[in-house]
Amino acid sequence: MGLFEYTDGSIPMSSPYIPFEKTPRVISLKRDEGTYTAQIWPIDEDQKFKGRVIILRNPYEDVVMYRRTIDMLAMSGYETFYYTSWLEKFEEEEMMRKEINRIVRMCVDDLDAQPGLSGLNVHMLGSHYTGAQALLYGIDGSYRYRLKTIIAVNPLVMPTSVFRAKSFGMGLRMKVKMKPKSSSDLLINPELFTADPEWITYLKEKQLRHKQSFYTNLHLQNILSLNADLSNKNKSRKFDMKHLLVVCSNEDALANADATKEFINNTGAQQAFFLEYDHGLSNLFVERERVYHKLITDLVMWLDEN
Repeated sequence: MGLFEYTDGSIPMSSPYIPFEKTPRVISLKRDEGTYTAQIWPIDEDQKFKGRVIILRNPYEDVVMYRRTIDMLAMSGYETFYYTSWLEKFEEEEMMRKEINRIVRMCVDDLDAQPGLSGLNVHMLGSHYTGAQALLYGIDGSYRYRLKTIIAVNPLVMPTSVFRAKSFGMGLRMKVKMKPKSSSDLLINPELFTADPEWITYLKEKQLRHKQSFYTNLHLQNILSLNADLSNKNKSRKFDMKHLLVVCSNEDALANADATKEFINNTGAQQAFFLEYDHGLSNLFVERERVYHKLITDLVMWLDEN
């Protein structure tokens, strides 16, 4: 890879990945409180349509960080649905769940409106925080019946006590009660996201531009709530998606393979696979080439088989 320049607003940025020349189709949904928008990235012209993948991005992420994945999916026959009106502050956990319901509804309504595509496969992909959200959606999501598969990459699944211990070990300051909307030190060092030096540079530029950390203390409250839900055996048994793929990397500072495996074993998924990687930090989508290549190969194979 090599750095190329693009403009985010009025500020030049450098990205390690040179994307294919594609233009997404933009759709919108108007409501009293505002207008919600999403990008639908098409498949390559020589490909047969296989399905659509919803990408749930995290608070610090942007479409640049997923362009490589969008292109790889397009080469394999999968459209990508990328929601651009994401709640930046994730102010309430309940609001987050409503937002994901809106995302899925927008995706399937648009798909059903396309000639010959009504009822075809929709897949959900989340990573880290949104990986855990995707798993929770498989338990109580209003439109989960329209999802064929859920893929969670390094999802935050662990008992609350374990999460607190790991967080404090990373120098996290829990100030939830004092300043719930303030910045937090959780994963503020981009080198905890990826070992790829060019992506580290990109994340540092992004961090400086926004003048804030990647997560706030309010996000931590939501993560703790997620941990409690996903570690509850009675609740995890209600996961009724047929197909589930979970990827965990041992180098992720917040990964907990044991708790994740326990969640999978408690689910009612007919096909549940757990892939454990020896290498890869928190965000595998912006990781070193060999790590990313393994990830995207596994994801496409899973989608093709399910």
